[in-house]
Amino acid sequence: MQVGQIIMNNLDQAQRDLLLQALEDLRALLEDTLTQTAVSADTVMLDQQRLGRVSRVDALQQQNMAQANEHQARQRLKQVLSALRLYEEDPDEYGLCRSCDNPIGFARLQVRPETPLCIKCQQSAENN
Repeated sequence: MQVGQIIMNNLDQAQRDLLLQALEDLRALLEDTLTQTAVSADTVMLDQQRLGRVSRVDALQQQNMAQANEHQARQRLKQVLSALRLYEEDPDEYGLCRSCDNPIGFARLQVRPETPLCIKCQQSAENN
């Protein structure tokens, strides 16, 4: 860090490096997850289920769960890619709440490095 440089998001370079690595790791994990769940989320062919009605119901239930997991992974991957893009375009903007422009906080970013909102704004969004 240069003398006189203002860190608007309260993150030092070591923290930024850790968070960038966390985002890259999370992107790889989510992409792998999506690749693996694509097969589980495929249409269940009922004529292939020769074990009876319970097996078909179980297969459909597993398919629904896989589709929900796939949707959730896609949504989170979008957030990760958005955070990576923001970090690349302007590292000083990464770590600032998209709603109130206050710093998000290193501890929160360690848990969810892709989060665009501080705790207060996240709670407000969830309550509305």
